Parts: sequence; structure tokens; C-alpha cells
Amino acid sequence: MAAPPLPNCSPLEIMTLYVQPRHQSGGRGIALLQRAMDHCRSIGGERVWLKVNAENHRAIDFYLRHGFKKVGSTHFKIADSAYENFVMEADIRRLGGLSPE
Repeated sequence: MAAPPLPNCSPLEIMTLYVQPRHQSGGRGIALLQRAMDHCRSIGGERVWLKVNAENHRAIDFYLRHGFKKVGSTHFKIADSAYENFVMEADIRRLGGLSPE
């Protein structure tokens, strides 16, 4: 479990959730996200957070549609470069099953 990037963030993080472009729009992303949130609930989680590249508008919109909110930002560093990432969090107590897009 990674240390939360911001104060008051949940200790639970969805670290990596990718769907290759050729497999997008078929409900796979929703199924993966639902499984991750179900797992977090099963271990007593109430909230979960993730980071998403600030330029990945498709992913940001996906998470916003599925109950996540932007709560801040951080930077992903590679060598001498830093890339802004939004920190997004969802209250999984309030989210039931996710609907297909």
C-alpha cells in the first residue's frame, strides 16, 4: 500500500488501471473498476484514491462519471521531468454497481 499523496486521503489506492485502446468502450474499464472497488469494500474500505495524468482527459472523464472527485494534484517524476497527475478519490460506501457507459 502506497502512502497517500495528500493529507486526509484514504490509505487505499487503485495503483494501475489501464485498458488498451483497442479494448476500450466494451465495458472492460467499468468491470475492472467495479472489481477494485468491491475488493476495497470487502476489506473494510470507505474511500479509495488514484492518480491520473492531468492530460488524460478520457480517463479523467471516466473516473468523474463513476463517482471520483479531484482532490488535488501531485507530480510523477521521470529523470529530470515532472508530469502533473490529478489525485482523485471516491467514497465507495455510496457507490453501488457501476453502470455501463
